[in-house]
Amino acid sequence: MSTSNSYTDDTGYLALEPAFTQERYEYTAEMYNGKNEFLNIFAEPQEEDASVTAEGIRGTKKINNYGHTAGSGSASRIAVYFGEEEAEAAVKVTVKTKSGKTASYQVILQRRDIYPPKLSDVRAVRYDAERVRITFASNEMGNYQYKIVKPGETPEFDLSGSVELMTRGQNSLDLMIPETEEKEIWILAKDIAGNQMSTPVKIPVIEYKEIPVTIKTVPTDAEIRVTNQDGEELKAQNGKYMFLKGNVYKIEISRKGYETLTETVTADLKVTSYSFTLKSLMSSDADLKYLYVSSADHYGKGIQKLEPSFKKTEDHYTAVYGDERQSLNVWTEAADSHGSIKVYAMSGILGSSVQKDETIFQTGTDEGHPFWKIVFASGEKEAKIRIQVTAEDGTRKNVYLTLRLTDKTAPVLKKVSASRISTDKASVVYKTSEKGYRYYKVVDAGKKIPAVDTSGKGTEVQAGTDTITLTGLTSGEKDLVVVVKDGSGNVSQQLVIRIPDIKNAGSGTGNNGSNSSAIHRPGSGGHKSEAGRPGSGSDGNGSKANLKKVSGTGSGGQAGEKNGTSTDQKKTESKGKKKDTGKYGDKKKTNEKNRENSGKSSGKKAETADGSSSSDTGSDGDFLESTGNPEGQTVTSQLADSWKGLGNFPKLLIILAVLIAGYLSFWYRARKYYKKKLLTSRRKPYAATKRYR
Repeated sequence: MSTSNSYTDDTGYLALEPAFTQERYEYTAEMYNGKNEFLNIFAEPQEEDASVTAEGIRGTKKINNYGHTAGSGSASRIAVYFGEEEAEAAVKVTVKTKSGKTASYQVILQRRDIYPPKLSDVRAVRYDAERVRITFASNEMGNYQYKIVKPGETPEFDLSGSVELMTRGQNSLDLMIPETEEKEIWILAKDIAGNQMSTPVKIPVIEYKEIPVTIKTVPTDAEIRVTNQDGEELKAQNGKYMFLKGNVYKIEISRKGYETLTETVTADLKVTSYSFTLKSLMSSDADLKYLYVSSADHYGKGIQKLEPSFKKTEDHYTAVYGDERQSLNVWTEAADSHGSIKVYAMSGILGSSVQKDETIFQTGTDEGHPFWKIVFASGEKEAKIRIQVTAEDGTRKNVYLTLRLTDKTAPVLKKVSASRISTDKASVVYKTSEKGYRYYKVVDAGKKIPAVDTSGKGTEVQAGTDTITLTGLTSGEKDLVVVVKDGSGNVSQQLVIRIPDIKNAGSGTGNNGSNSSAIHRPGSGGHKSEAGRPGSGSDGNGSKANLKKVSGTGSGGQAGEKNGTSTDQKKTESKGKKKDTGKYGDKKKTNEKNRENSGKSSGKKAETADGSSSSDTGSDGDFLESTGNPEGQTVTSQLADSWKGLGNFPKLLIILAVLIAGYLSFWYRARKYYKKKLLTSRRKPYAATKRYR
């Protein structure tokens, strides 16, 4: 230590206590009695390339590190300035070698004490209705005296009398003051050198008053921690913290992903609620990192063109595959590593590949690249999905993607039944392998089969069975020529279905194109679609939700005998449906019952051969025979058919009713017989007596 700025000037040296050795790390310098505001520390490391730094611990105003200066040799000069009215300063000197080794030394510098002690952080805290604790900090040791007076009074001090011991640092004093009283505490101190404060410190003590306080946060699930001046944590009671008037509390609000907020407040009767909003540290990025569609299960292979090209600002895309296949893969990731992705099925997707929450299961490669396999429902050439990206902070964004297959397969048609209801009315049922638009012509049987024109707007039909009901026919056998064109323009082969004449309805072979052996009730067909409600369809492979249904409007017939048209197929379809509720009947009887119900809803309008307005009828059932009363059918056969159409339960009721009726009839006749016999037996003695006389 030195009062001189020169390392070689030993006249200014101040001795250290104890003397310096490499084994000791704490020293106190000799008292300085001069008027300088600073003293110099010269530190010479053992290794010349080592660095020397210094920082104040207490009692310093500033520290200047001049390093190697002229006249200091290999030592570093450090100037330590005392704080205002400070007689002692503590400094930490650190030496660090090039290899990273460090050593720290603490040095206390002293100058002649002519300054009184300084008191800081003075406060009075009520702990309960009676007890008050006075706390303050002192920069040096000494003694103090306190006085308790009423507000507005000025006390008198005599430090030569009773005093309290004062330490450097924190000091505390507990007093008993009634809860309803407000007082002032005055403190006057002097240090061990006899330097006395010129003005005492005044500390107000307020009355004891509890304040219920609520604390609100955004987000609402943030953690709240409240501590008093002693660091003791307060617990909320019924959502409120109990503060004491005038006391100081520290409120700390924290939540994962947000900045921690800390605020110190003084309890006030006017403030009963505090609100805090935390700043989020979580990402709000809900964009996609990339998006592409492929036909391969390997990352980066079989990529299909995306329209438009991928951009973070786009939210609708379309990808078209140039052929037919069962599935395509969607590859994407969230732009932010903390984001998450879910893919939802919208339409055209195989129901068994969709989970209960309508999401599609995520798959991943061995390298960790995620993708989603989109499996098309049977007969579907277009699938729609929704990609939902959720950012770390909960922000969500939706991206919509349409996948299309290039349909190169024409619909396949198959005859189910053809029936003549009357001379001018017939019903034809057939099946189509996919949805599309239906066109047809009706010609006399045996004539040249015409080509059906599919250039106009046909009747929209679903995959499955379709029923055409014709009216306005002339007598004689007819040929119905029907084709279906799908949404991609592929046209099926013409299906020719022979419609029997009403006079020859009792002969034929059924479904081979000749006359049927039974007249079929209209409504034994109907439309089925795999794009129905979630999980439904002709094979149970529909999408989970929002799958497209077609209502079946537009013109149906083309030039044949005469054009026929079709109206709302969807309405008649619902009329033709009948849910099977039979619990005990076998399948055949259930079908017969459904045929009866189907026959009742044969449609308000029918397709005509003369161009009049018409309406398709049908149900979801397959081919069913009629239980109606065609020409020549006897009453007995009608009753037999009706009996066959009944379920087991109605039959049981009828049999039971017959047995009960028979029993009642037998009982009545027997009672009448025995009553007559009894009367006869009573009259016999009288008759004998009369004859005797």
